[in-house]
Amino acid sequence: MTSTSISRSLTRLPSRSRALLLQHQLQTVQRQRKAVASSIRHVSQTSPPPRRSNAVKYPAPPTGESQPVRKGNFSFNREELRKALKENPIAGWFAILSICFCISLFILLTIREIWISSLINHNFPETVVKPLRKALYFTNVRFDPQRALKFYKQTLIATQEAGLHSLSDEVLGLKLHIGWFFEEKVNHPELAIPIYEHAYEEIGSWLEKEGEQNRANGHRTRLLLRYVRTAVKLGQLYALPQVKRFDDSEAILTLATEMVLKERKRREEEGELEKEGEFLSNDEVGASLEALAQNFSSRNKHELATPLYLHALQLCPPNSCHAVILMNNLASAIAQMPAPTGVATDFPTPQRQAEMWAEKALVLADTIPAADRTDECTTGCATAKANLGELAEQAKRFPEALKLFKEAHELSRSVGFGEGVQMASLGQQRVERAIKGQSER
Repeated sequence: MTSTSISRSLTRLPSRSRALLLQHQLQTVQRQRKAVASSIRHVSQTSPPPRRSNAVKYPAPPTGESQPVRKGNFSFNREELRKALKENPIAGWFAILSICFCISLFILLTIREIWISSLINHNFPETVVKPLRKALYFTNVRFDPQRALKFYKQTLIATQEAGLHSLSDEVLGLKLHIGWFFEEKVNHPELAIPIYEHAYEEIGSWLEKEGEQNRANGHRTRLLLRYVRTAVKLGQLYALPQVKRFDDSEAILTLATEMVLKERKRREEEGELEKEGEFLSNDEVGASLEALAQNFSSRNKHELATPLYLHALQLCPPNSCHAVILMNNLASAIAQMPAPTGVATDFPTPQRQAEMWAEKALVLADTIPAADRTDECTTGCATAKANLGELAEQAKRFPEALKLFKEAHELSRSVGFGEGVQMASLGQQRVERAIKGQSER
């Protein structure tokens, strides 16, 4: 039935019947509204269905096992590492050793760079430091003389291009270091001599022209120290057996010694200027005197060596092992001097004076505290006993000489003093032959 037909049917009904029908329809509509409201309340009180997740769910590890450490995509588990090492031990241990090797190599390279940088105590610009660092590397770390010399030359050129003064401490020190490189590292002192000579002549020319004008600012003292030390070094190199420039050695050592003594005397009489700077210490002056005395002794000019040894001994600290060496050198020089003529008979002979100095050396060595003793003390004692053995041999006191030579041999061997071992062995053989010759007679 359509809505129009229904409305027509309703109009045909009596008024009371129409009222009952409308009331029934109204109750039906109210019940339907209550049912809809009840359904809405039920839906709002229930929770929404769970959403599906695409995330991977990891199972929780059993109790007592180590938790993996995760950072980004990296995961490390000690149990997994043990399992991997067990399954493939060679590859696993190789990987671990490779990591340790890389770490150690990095540490060593860092230490090397720090050490090489510490050798460069300088005010050089970076253009000079770069080749110098390579030169020092091939000198002290990976010894390669040709490559080291190549970079030393580049360093000298770089100092000129940087405008550094040729007589500055940095440039002079570099030149003298190259001389040391030939002398000590390459073991060719004859190649070091021209380098030392160039520095010596360059300093000497400046001192002659501008030295007096730069006394108050300390430059003269600074270069005078370099001049004297270089002269002493050249004197020692000239006297080497492979060089054999003995006259040059004597001349340059004499000049250096005279300059040292003259400068000390001037400072004592006139006093030092405020910024003039300190000169050589007593030890350094004594070393200069000793070098000249050794040169004289090697050329049998013992009468000239003796006063120099005495002067050097006066400048040496009294309770030092080097004083023992100086006393022995003095004893050797005096022992080889001829006996003076026209002297009273009660005056000690040179041989007796030499014995006295050698005995003084032994007494001094015994009085030096153990904390201050060095191998130089043992070397000095061995030399003193060998000297006393030779003097006893000359006096034909063979049993005494044999005992002294044996003691000198033991002392020399204890400190690896090869020259002393050889000298004592030869003396012992001479004395044994002399004793044997006496017994056969």
